[in-house]
Amino acid sequence: MKGILLSLVLSIVFSLPALSQVVGKIEKAKGRVSILKKGSFRGINYKRVKGKIEVGDVVRTKRKSFADISFVDKTRVHLEESSRLIVEKYIPGKEVAINSPSGKVVYRVVKVTHGAYRIKTPTALIGVKGTELATIVDSGISVVVVKEGAVEVINPELPQYRVVVKRNMATVVKPGKPPAKPITISKTVIEKVFKGAKPKKEERKPEEKQEKKQVTVTSKERIIESRKQLPIEVPSHQGQPITETLPLVQEVPLPEVTAPMLAEEITPTE
Repeated sequence: MKGILLSLVLSIVFSLPALSQVVGKIEKAKGRVSILKKGSFRGINYKRVKGKIEVGDVVRTKRKSFADISFVDKTRVHLEESSRLIVEKYIPGKEVAINSPSGKVVYRVVKVTHGAYRIKTPTALIGVKGTELATIVDSGISVVVVKEGAVEVINPELPQYRVVVKRNMATVVKPGKPPAKPITISKTVIEKVFKGAKPKKEERKPEEKQEKKQVTVTSKERIIESRKQLPIEVPSHQGQPITETLPLVQEVPLPEVTAPMLAEEITPTE
């Protein structure tokens, strides 16, 4: 009789659904951002679940939208518009597996001292050990860009070919091809790729505020400032001040960066 009761209790316990564990949270978002819970085919607005992310969830961003995620191990992830992120496993110190099937995703992964931290795309498997990197997936092409640290990249279809992508470098992985030989990319491209994922808004330098100031210096007058212009007056040999105008610093717009653009610059190894 006792054996029957024990079997009944165990069957009830193991038939209960496992309690889901929150492994991350959407700290900031804009536009249409949704979460597909495990086993569901319809996404819900992230606000309905207070931005909480569990293992098995899919985070999606639509056009003109983004999402900033903070995970339990202090890793931070930024999803650009039209992107998806799947949390397959998340046990810090043991095993973490994240899938980025589409769009652009930027990762700031804390230093991994134990276990494995892997990021997957449709054509690449990336081993991470504490890195700042971005994955861009478009038209079946995966681009891996590293800003800090280093990662190892393979194509699961051709696991015998491995490349190490270091700081300020990038590789491209196409379907059925090994990862391209990593190349160094320009600071302009790096800034553009990681622009939307800055941890905090950087303060602009004084000369970038586009304010015009006037400074006048003579032997009898003190320095005075004005917001209209930026001349400097110095005494001439005739005793009359000479005015010189200093040019203002202007920002130069950065070009748009896409996966196909980077893929054209990096030729995969045969």
